[in-house]
Amino acid sequence: MKPKSWIVLATVAAMTVVAQLTSMQMANQACFLGFREARWHQFLPFNLLFFYLWGALLPLVVFLCVRLERIADRRRLLLALHAPAAFVLSLLHMGLLFFIAARVAGLNLEPIGTATTFRGFFSKWFYSEVITYLAMAALVHLVLIYRHNRRQDLRASRLETELAQAQLQALKMQIHPHFLFNTLNTISSYVYKDRDLAVRMISRLSELLRLTLETGADAEISLDDELAITEKYLAIEQVRFAERLKVVMEIDPRAGERLVPALILQPLVENAIRHGISPRIAGGTVTIRARVEGERLVIDVLDDGGGPRPPCRENGTGIGLKNVRARLWQRYDESASLDLVPGESGGCRATLTLPLEAGGSAGVES
Repeated sequence: MKPKSWIVLATVAAMTVVAQLTSMQMANQACFLGFREARWHQFLPFNLLFFYLWGALLPLVVFLCVRLERIADRRRLLLALHAPAAFVLSLLHMGLLFFIAARVAGLNLEPIGTATTFRGFFSKWFYSEVITYLAMAALVHLVLIYRHNRRQDLRASRLETELAQAQLQALKMQIHPHFLFNTLNTISSYVYKDRDLAVRMISRLSELLRLTLETGADAEISLDDELAITEKYLAIEQVRFAERLKVVMEIDPRAGERLVPALILQPLVENAIRHGISPRIAGGTVTIRARVEGERLVIDVLDDGGGPRPPCRENGTGIGLKNVRARLWQRYDESASLDLVPGESGGCRATLTLPLEAGGSAGVES
Protein backbone atom coordinates (compact mmCIF):
# COMPACT_ATOMS: atom_id res chain seq x y z
CA MET A 1 0.00 0.00 0.00
CA LYS A 2 1.26 3.48 -0.91
CA PRO A 3 2.34 5.85 1.89
CA LYS A 4 -0.45 8.34 1.06
CA SER A 5 -3.04 5.57 1.44
CA TRP A 6 -1.70 4.79 4.91
CA ILE A 7 -1.95 8.46 5.86
CA VAL A 8 -5.58 8.65 4.70
CA LEU A 9 -6.54 5.46 6.54
CA ALA A 10 -4.76 6.58 9.70
CA THR A 11 -6.50 9.97 9.56
CA VAL A 12 -9.94 8.37 9.08
CA ALA A 13 -9.31 5.92 11.93
CA ALA A 14 -8.11 8.66 14.27
CA MET A 15 -11.05 10.93 13.47
CA THR A 16 -13.49 8.03 13.97
CA VAL A 17 -12.09 7.24 17.41
CA VAL A 18 -12.17 10.92 18.45
CA ALA A 19 -15.76 11.24 17.19
CA GLN A 20 -16.85 8.24 19.27
CA LEU A 21 -15.14 9.53 22.39
CA THR A 22 -16.63 12.98 21.89
CA SER A 23 -20.11 11.46 21.41
CA MET A 24 -19.78 9.55 24.69
CA GLN A 25 -18.67 12.70 26.47
CA MET A 26 -21.58 14.69 25.06
CA ALA A 27 -24.06 11.95 26.09
CA ASN A 28 -22.69 11.91 29.65
CA GLN A 29 -22.92 15.69 29.81
CA ALA A 30 -26.51 15.60 28.58
CA CYS A 31 -27.44 13.02 31.22
CA PHE A 32 -25.79 15.18 33.89
CA LEU A 33 -27.93 18.13 32.77
CA GLY A 34 -31.11 16.07 33.13
CA PHE A 35 -31.58 14.59 29.67
CA ARG A 36 -31.81 10.97 30.84
CA GLU A 37 -32.87 9.67 27.41
CA ALA A 38 -29.70 10.91 25.67
CA ARG A 39 -27.60 8.18 24.10
CA TRP A 40 -24.13 8.51 22.62
CA HIS A 41 -25.17 7.17 19.19
CA GLN A 42 -27.49 10.18 18.82
CA PHE A 43 -24.45 12.42 18.78
CA LEU A 44 -22.29 10.15 16.63
CA PRO A 45 -23.44 11.18 13.08
CA PHE A 46 -22.84 14.86 13.82
CA ASN A 47 -19.46 14.25 15.43
CA LEU A 48 -18.35 11.95 12.60
CA LEU A 49 -19.22 14.68 10.12
CA PHE A 50 -17.48 17.27 12.33
CA PHE A 51 -14.17 15.40 12.53
CA TYR A 52 -14.23 13.94 9.02
CA LEU A 53 -14.49 17.48 7.65
CA TRP A 54 -11.47 18.48 9.74
CA GLY A 55 -9.70 15.42 8.36
CA ALA A 56 -10.48 16.64 4.85
CA LEU A 57 -9.02 20.05 5.76
CA LEU A 58 -5.89 18.47 7.26
CA PRO A 59 -3.76 18.92 4.07
CA LEU A 60 -4.59 22.64 4.18
CA VAL A 61 -3.61 22.78 7.87
CA VAL A 62 -0.32 21.04 7.06
CA PHE A 63 0.34 23.44 4.20
CA LEU A 64 -0.29 26.46 6.45
CA CYS A 65 1.95 25.06 9.20
CA VAL A 66 4.82 24.46 6.78
CA ARG A 67 4.49 27.91 5.23
CA LEU A 68 4.18 29.68 8.58
CA GLU A 69 7.24 27.85 9.95
CA ARG A 70 9.31 29.15 7.05
CA ILE A 71 8.39 32.80 7.60
CA ALA A 72 8.19 32.81 11.43
CA ASP A 73 11.48 32.60 13.30
CA ARG A 74 9.94 32.89 16.78
CA ARG A 75 7.16 31.02 18.56
CA ARG A 76 5.22 34.15 19.46
CA LEU A 77 5.18 35.24 15.83
CA LEU A 78 4.12 31.75 14.78
CA LEU A 79 1.19 31.83 17.22
CA ALA A 80 0.19 35.30 16.04
CA LEU A 81 0.14 34.12 12.42
CA HIS A 82 -1.98 31.11 13.36
CA ALA A 83 -4.68 33.34 14.88
CA PRO A 84 -6.15 34.59 11.57
CA ALA A 85 -5.65 31.16 10.03
CA ALA A 86 -7.62 29.60 12.90
CA PHE A 87 -10.47 32.10 12.41
CA VAL A 88 -10.70 31.61 8.64
CA LEU A 89 -10.48 27.81 8.70
CA SER A 90 -12.90 27.54 11.63
CA LEU A 91 -15.39 29.71 9.77
CA LEU A 92 -14.93 27.62 6.63
CA HIS A 93 -15.36 24.39 8.59
CA MET A 94 -18.49 25.65 10.36
CA GLY A 95 -20.06 26.74 7.08
CA LEU A 96 -19.43 23.34 5.51
CA LEU A 97 -20.58 21.52 8.63
CA PHE A 98 -23.80 23.45 9.00
CA PHE A 99 -24.61 23.23 5.28
CA ILE A 100 -23.95 19.50 5.02
CA ALA A 101 -25.55 18.57 8.35
CA ALA A 102 -28.72 20.63 8.06
CA ARG A 103 -29.22 20.95 4.31
CA VAL A 104 -27.59 17.94 2.62
CA ALA A 105 -27.61 15.13 5.18
CA GLY A 106 -30.80 16.37 6.79
CA LEU A 107 -29.59 15.75 10.32
CA ASN A 108 -31.99 16.85 13.04
CA LEU A 109 -29.73 19.05 15.16
CA GLU A 110 -32.21 19.86 17.92
CA PRO A 111 -31.97 16.55 19.84
CA ILE A 112 -28.23 17.04 20.26
CA GLY A 113 -28.56 20.64 21.41
CA THR A 114 -27.20 22.26 18.24
CA ALA A 115 -28.69 25.50 16.98
CA THR A 116 -30.73 25.36 13.78
CA THR A 117 -29.55 28.79 12.52
CA PHE A 118 -26.01 29.55 11.44
CA ARG A 119 -25.72 32.48 13.84
CA GLY A 120 -26.63 30.25 16.77
CA PHE A 121 -24.45 27.51 15.34
CA PHE A 122 -21.51 29.95 15.13
CA SER A 123 -21.89 31.18 18.70
CA LYS A 124 -22.13 27.63 20.04
CA TRP A 125 -19.30 25.95 18.12
CA PHE A 126 -16.78 28.69 17.32
CA TYR A 127 -14.55 28.07 20.34
CA SER A 128 -14.62 24.31 19.75
CA GLU A 129 -13.63 24.92 16.14
CA VAL A 130 -10.67 27.15 17.10
CA ILE A 131 -9.48 24.69 19.75
CA THR A 132 -9.70 21.83 17.24
CA TYR A 133 -7.68 23.79 14.68
CA LEU A 134 -5.02 24.73 17.22
CA ALA A 135 -4.78 21.13 18.43
CA MET A 136 -4.31 19.89 14.85
CA ALA A 137 -1.77 22.64 14.12
CA ALA A 138 0.17 21.79 17.29
CA LEU A 139 0.23 18.12 16.30
CA VAL A 140 1.44 19.00 12.80
CA HIS A 141 4.20 21.21 14.23
CA LEU A 142 5.31 18.38 16.52
CA VAL A 143 5.58 16.08 13.51
CA LEU A 144 7.49 18.75 11.58
CA ILE A 145 9.87 19.25 14.50
CA TYR A 146 10.42 15.48 14.76
CA ARG A 147 11.12 15.21 11.02
CA HIS A 148 13.48 18.20 11.18
CA ASN A 149 15.39 16.72 14.12
CA ARG A 150 15.46 13.34 12.39
CA ARG A 151 16.93 14.89 9.24
CA GLN A 152 19.50 16.74 11.34
CA ASP A 153 20.47 13.52 13.11
CA LEU A 154 20.77 11.66 9.80
CA ARG A 155 22.81 14.51 8.34
CA ALA A 156 25.09 14.57 11.38
CA SER A 157 25.47 10.79 11.21
CA ARG A 158 26.26 10.96 7.50
CA LEU A 159 28.83 13.72 8.06
CA GLU A 160 30.39 11.70 10.87
CA THR A 161 30.60 8.67 8.61
CA GLU A 162 32.09 10.72 5.79
CA LEU A 163 34.62 12.22 8.22
CA ALA A 164 35.62 8.77 9.47
CA GLN A 165 35.98 7.55 5.87
CA ALA A 166 38.09 10.59 5.00
CA GLN A 167 40.30 9.97 8.02
CA LEU A 168 40.67 6.31 7.07
CA GLN A 169 41.54 7.29 3.52
CA ALA A 170 44.12 9.76 4.81
CA LEU A 171 45.64 7.06 7.00
CA LYS A 172 45.64 4.64 4.10
CA MET A 173 47.34 7.19 1.86
CA GLN A 174 50.13 7.39 4.42
CA ILE A 175 50.89 3.71 3.83
CA HIS A 176 51.77 4.11 0.15
CA PRO A 177 54.53 6.75 0.50
CA HIS A 178 55.96 4.98 3.55
CA PHE A 179 55.99 1.61 1.80
CA LEU A 180 57.18 3.02 -1.53
CA PHE A 181 60.04 4.88 0.12
CA ASN A 182 61.33 1.72 1.79
CA THR A 183 60.89 -0.44 -1.32
CA LEU A 184 62.42 2.05 -3.76
CA ASN A 185 65.29 2.59 -1.37
CA THR A 186 65.90 -1.15 -1.45
CA ILE A 187 65.72 -1.27 -5.25
CA SER A 188 68.09 1.68 -5.63
CA SER A 189 70.71 -0.14 -3.61
CA TYR A 190 70.73 -2.97 -6.18
CA VAL A 191 70.59 -0.91 -9.41
CA TYR A 192 74.39 -0.87 -9.81
CA LYS A 193 75.20 -4.07 -7.90
CA ASP A 194 72.70 -6.42 -9.55
CA ARG A 195 70.68 -4.88 -12.36
CA ASP A 196 68.70 -8.05 -13.10
CA LEU A 197 67.69 -8.31 -9.47
CA ALA A 198 66.59 -4.66 -9.46
CA VAL A 199 64.51 -5.24 -12.61
CA ARG A 200 62.76 -8.24 -11.01
CA MET A 201 62.01 -6.20 -7.90
CA ILE A 202 60.59 -3.35 -9.99
CA SER A 203 58.40 -5.83 -11.88
CA ARG A 204 57.05 -7.31 -8.66
CA LEU A 205 56.57 -3.84 -7.21
CA SER A 206 54.40 -2.90 -10.19
CA GLU A 207 52.26 -6.02 -9.58
CA LEU A 208 51.90 -5.07 -5.94
CA LEU A 209 50.96 -1.48 -6.76
CA ARG A 210 48.37 -2.70 -9.26
CA LEU A 211 46.75 -4.87 -6.58
CA THR A 212 46.77 -2.07 -4.01
CA LEU A 213 45.17 0.33 -6.51
CA GLU A 214 42.49 -2.23 -7.39
CA THR A 215 41.56 -2.62 -3.73
CA GLY A 216 42.07 1.04 -2.86
CA ALA A 217 38.34 1.89 -2.97
CA ASP A 218 37.27 -1.08 -0.86
CA ALA A 219 36.94 -0.55 2.87
CA GLU A 220 37.33 -4.25 3.60
CA ILE A 221 38.51 -7.32 1.71
CA SER A 222 38.66 -10.98 2.57
CA LEU A 223 41.69 -12.20 4.48
CA ASP A 224 42.56 -14.44 1.51
CA ASP A 225 42.74 -11.36 -0.74
CA GLU A 226 44.74 -9.48 1.87
CA LEU A 227 47.19 -12.39 2.05
CA ALA A 228 47.52 -12.34 -1.76
CA ILE A 229 48.62 -8.69 -1.55
CA THR A 230 50.98 -9.53 1.31
CA GLU A 231 52.51 -12.34 -0.76
CA LYS A 232 53.33 -9.83 -3.51
CA TYR A 233 55.15 -7.72 -0.95
CA LEU A 234 56.95 -10.78 0.41
CA ALA A 235 57.97 -11.71 -3.13
CA ILE A 236 59.83 -8.40 -3.37
CA GLU A 237 61.53 -8.95 -0.02
CA GLN A 238 62.45 -12.53 -0.94
CA VAL A 239 64.24 -11.24 -4.02
CA ARG A 240 66.20 -8.98 -1.71
CA PHE A 241 66.95 -11.49 1.06
CA ALA A 242 67.00 -14.65 -1.07
CA GLU A 243 67.47 -17.67 1.19
CA ARG A 244 67.77 -15.52 4.30
CA LEU A 245 63.98 -15.00 4.36
CA LYS A 246 61.59 -17.90 4.81
CA VAL A 247 57.81 -17.46 4.98
CA VAL A 248 55.34 -19.79 6.66
CA MET A 249 51.57 -19.32 6.49
CA GLU A 250 49.17 -21.19 8.78
CA ILE A 251 45.68 -20.02 7.83
CA ASP A 252 42.47 -21.53 9.18
CA PRO A 253 40.06 -21.95 6.20
CA ARG A 254 37.32 -20.25 8.23
CA ALA A 255 39.59 -17.26 8.80
CA GLY A 256 40.33 -16.83 5.10
CA GLU A 257 36.69 -15.99 4.41
CA ARG A 258 36.57 -13.18 6.96
CA LEU A 259 36.81 -9.51 6.05
CA VAL A 260 39.70 -7.33 7.19
CA PRO A 261 40.74 -3.72 6.43
CA ALA A 262 42.69 -3.59 3.19
CA LEU A 263 46.50 -3.35 3.51
CA ILE A 264 46.40 -4.03 7.25
CA LEU A 265 49.01 -6.84 7.25
CA GLN A 266 51.77 -5.27 5.13
CA PRO A 267 53.03 -2.92 7.90
CA LEU A 268 53.15 -5.84 10.36
CA VAL A 269 55.10 -8.03 7.95
CA GLU A 270 57.40 -5.13 7.07
CA ASN A 271 58.05 -4.55 10.78
CA ALA A 272 58.91 -8.23 11.29
CA ILE A 273 61.34 -8.26 8.34
CA ARG A 274 62.96 -4.94 9.18
CA HIS A 275 63.57 -5.62 12.87
CA GLY A 276 63.64 -9.41 13.01
CA ILE A 277 65.17 -10.68 9.77
CA SER A 278 67.27 -7.88 8.30
CA PRO A 279 69.72 -7.45 11.25
CA ARG A 280 70.58 -11.16 11.29
CA ILE A 281 73.20 -12.52 8.93
CA ALA A 282 71.50 -15.91 8.90
CA GLY A 283 68.09 -14.32 8.31
CA GLY A 284 65.04 -16.03 9.72
CA THR A 285 61.41 -16.99 9.30
CA VAL A 286 58.29 -14.86 9.19
CA THR A 287 55.19 -16.78 10.17
CA ILE A 288 51.64 -15.58 9.52
CA ARG A 289 48.87 -17.36 11.44
CA ALA A 290 45.15 -16.70 11.29
CA ARG A 291 42.36 -18.38 13.22
CA VAL A 292 38.84 -17.81 14.49
CA GLU A 293 38.48 -17.73 18.26
CA GLY A 294 34.85 -17.42 19.33
CA GLU A 295 33.58 -14.11 17.98
CA ARG A 296 37.02 -12.81 17.01
CA LEU A 297 39.48 -13.16 14.17
CA VAL A 298 43.04 -13.45 15.47
CA ILE A 299 46.04 -12.91 13.18
CA ASP A 300 49.64 -13.38 14.35
CA VAL A 301 52.73 -12.16 12.52
CA LEU A 302 55.86 -13.69 14.09
CA ASP A 303 59.54 -13.56 13.41
CA ASP A 304 62.31 -15.61 15.02
CA GLY A 305 64.75 -12.73 15.42
CA GLY A 306 67.23 -12.54 18.27
CA GLY A 307 65.06 -11.94 21.34
CA PRO A 308 63.09 -8.98 22.57
CA ARG A 309 63.94 -5.61 21.02
CA PRO A 310 62.76 -2.01 21.47
CA PRO A 311 59.85 -2.14 19.01
CA CYS A 312 58.40 -5.05 21.01
CA ARG A 313 59.05 -3.54 24.42
CA GLU A 314 57.54 -0.22 23.38
CA ASN A 315 54.61 -2.00 21.76
CA GLY A 316 55.38 -0.53 18.38
CA THR A 317 56.04 3.17 17.74
CA GLY A 318 56.87 3.21 14.02
CA ILE A 319 54.81 5.01 11.38
CA GLY A 320 53.38 1.76 10.00
CA LEU A 321 52.29 0.40 13.39
CA LYS A 322 50.87 3.75 14.51
CA ASN A 323 48.93 3.83 11.25
CA VAL A 324 47.53 0.34 11.86
CA ARG A 325 46.37 1.28 15.35
CA ALA A 326 44.77 4.49 14.11
CA ARG A 327 42.89 2.62 11.37
CA LEU A 328 41.66 0.01 13.85
CA TRP A 329 40.43 2.74 16.20
CA GLN A 330 38.64 4.59 13.41
CA ARG A 331 36.89 1.49 12.13
CA TYR A 332 36.26 -0.63 15.22
CA ASP A 333 36.77 1.73 18.17
CA GLU A 334 37.84 -0.44 21.13
CA SER A 335 36.60 -3.71 19.61
CA ALA A 336 39.89 -4.40 17.83
CA SER A 337 43.49 -4.38 19.05
CA LEU A 338 47.11 -4.72 17.98
CA ASP A 339 49.58 -6.11 20.53
CA LEU A 340 53.32 -6.62 20.14
CA VAL A 341 55.00 -9.00 22.58
CA PRO A 342 58.24 -11.03 22.59
CA GLY A 343 57.88 -14.33 20.76
CA GLU A 344 58.02 -17.66 22.59
CA SER A 345 61.26 -18.66 20.83
CA GLY A 346 62.71 -15.19 20.36
CA GLY A 347 61.83 -12.41 18.01
CA CYS A 348 58.53 -10.60 18.18
CA ARG A 349 54.87 -11.49 17.78
CA ALA A 350 52.33 -8.99 16.51
CA THR A 351 48.75 -10.07 17.28
CA LEU A 352 45.89 -8.43 15.42
CA THR A 353 42.43 -9.08 16.90
CA LEU A 354 39.27 -8.12 14.97
CA PRO A 355 35.59 -8.62 15.85
CA LEU A 356 33.81 -11.04 13.54
CA GLU A 357 30.46 -9.24 13.76
CA ALA A 358 32.04 -6.04 12.43
CA GLY A 359 33.62 -7.56 9.34
CA GLY A 360 31.41 -10.58 8.71
CA SER A 361 32.51 -12.91 5.92
CA ALA A 362 32.92 -12.67 2.20
CA GLY A 363 29.75 -14.51 1.32
CA VAL A 364 30.28 -17.73 3.27
CA GLU A 365 28.93 -18.40 6.73
CA SER A 366 31.16 -20.12 9.22
